[in-house]
Amino acid sequence: MAKSKERCEVHGTELIRQKVPLSYGLPRYDPAWEVKSELFPNSYSKVLGGCSIDFSLRSETFRLICSDCRDTEEKWRRENNA
Repeated sequence: MAKSKERCEVHGTELIRQKVPLSYGLPRYDPAWEVKSELFPNSYSKVLGGCSIDFSLRSETFRLICSDCRDTEEKWRRENNA
């Protein structure tokens, strides 16, 4: 995983370039969307790829992620049954 000079605006943790899954189709409502920007803006557990489902499209992309954001999102989801 390549490191970046950029840091998470919430946790101050150095962002790491990592592969993340792309999700296609109409997304279901996710309650995490309401708190994501405040609590875990650089989690990127998945990235929305668009409404059209085409199995020839790639299934992953790269994003700069924060390991603390990932941990915070996982904890938030456990605590909120999301």
